[in-house]
Amino acid sequence: MNGTEAVTVPAARMPEIARQLFAAGGRKLLQFDLTLPAAPEKIAELEMAGEINALASRDDLLYVGYKAGVRPYRIGQDLKLTDLGLISVQQLGGVPGRLRLAGSSLWATRPQQRQLVEVELASGEFRVVRRVATRDQAGNPFVPEDL
Repeated sequence: MNGTEAVTVPAARMPEIARQLFAAGGRKLLQFDLTLPAAPEKIAELEMAGEINALASRDDLLYVGYKAGVRPYRIGQDLKLTDLGLISVQQLGGVPGRLRLAGSSLWATRPQQRQLVEVELASGEFRVVRRVATRDQAGNPFVPEDL
């Protein structure tokens, strides 16, 4: 990830979730309480094992992409993050680039492999269900920059 990426968690079943912002820069994941938007309060700071490539969130879940894979977190009612494990680079088949949530799936770019990968989320087992080679209309592979 170049620079800093931020994700505001949208309103869901818990109103507290809507009052936070996640920002990533380098290896740091920062969580802010936006109850007072003019004076955001940092409530957590996590150091990841590698530089963060991407963030994606929906409802009470946050996904952090970095060199080891994708780490999902559950956001509790107390706004604390619970680590749900690691979707490893071995499972993904490479280091994830950008992330996008669609339906009950998490999509990740895999720039080095010139692929996209779909991970199912509904079971909680985070299985890879599809790999898509990125090719242009002439059949030439290209590096996926975004989803």
